[in-house]
Amino acid sequence: MRRLRSVRVFSPSGEHRDLFAQRARRELGLAERAVRAVDTPSAAVQGADVVLLATRSTTPVLDADDIAPGAHVSTVGPKARGAQEVPPRLLDRASLISCDSPQQAAAYDRPFVVEPAALTSLVHVLTGRAPGRTRADEITVHCSVGMAGSEVVVAHRLLELSARPLTG
Repeated sequence: MRRLRSVRVFSPSGEHRDLFAQRARRELGLAERAVRAVDTPSAAVQGADVVLLATRSTTPVLDADDIAPGAHVSTVGPKARGAQEVPPRLLDRASLISCDSPQQAAAYDRPFVVEPAALTSLVHVLTGRAPGRTRADEITVHCSVGMAGSEVVVAHRLLELSARPLTG
């Protein structure tokens, strides 16, 4: 789990990004200077360790070159047929592309983000059946297909596990 020290928020709507930044400050308990609303996607993602894409965009919303080595990118997935908020070049740079349900992604009319065979089950990564990041400079991408709260369940379990003392 990565500890958040700062958050940058972008939305095409200035009002939405300001409101979300205020909410993030309050809910994450971060100082006002630690959460900033920014004017461009590039300003939001450059140098970030973690990038979350939650858009309705039908086209990529960021430049793959703006994603730093070692970053993790999560996308909540396309909301319309043919939509793709993640640039294909970013997926080419990623060492791991995980998905909460590769089977569901394979059932889509066209490849979800990449061919289904390129998707690694998040469950397999979390349980050690598939490797996760193996080097600090690797870019990882998680593509959610919206499994009705599976991310919340997984996050809760990870928090439980992180609170346990390490053994062995």
